[in-house]
Amino acid sequence: MPFKLLAYDRLRKGGEVAAELPATLARHRRWIAIYPVLGDDRQHFKAFQVLDFELDEDDLSDFFSTDLRKNQQRLNMPTEAELYAYLEVKGIEPSVFDAPWHCDFPAE
Repeated sequence: MPFKLLAYDRLRKGGEVAAELPATLARHRRWIAIYPVLGDDRQHFKAFQVLDFELDEDDLSDFFSTDLRKNQQRLNMPTEAELYAYLEVKGIEPSVFDAPWHCDFPAE
């Protein structure tokens, strides 16, 4: 299933989207975010960056140190097709993504 229309529109306009996923570690929460990498004209994106990480539930607060992230992966996806392929390989449905505040995505 593709991205929800609002999430896809947010990406196309330069905003990030995020989703909470099942954590692999006990007492942790996991998030994945997709950030569009805008081109020189600041209107069209040229790639995507994917950030996947977990945080201990005890470390959650309004702000946290990025050093507390566990199992962090930061990947660049040069094309939308590669982004979809990556999500498919990971078993992540694009339809789970939304604006970051809808999934309690922690602020840095």
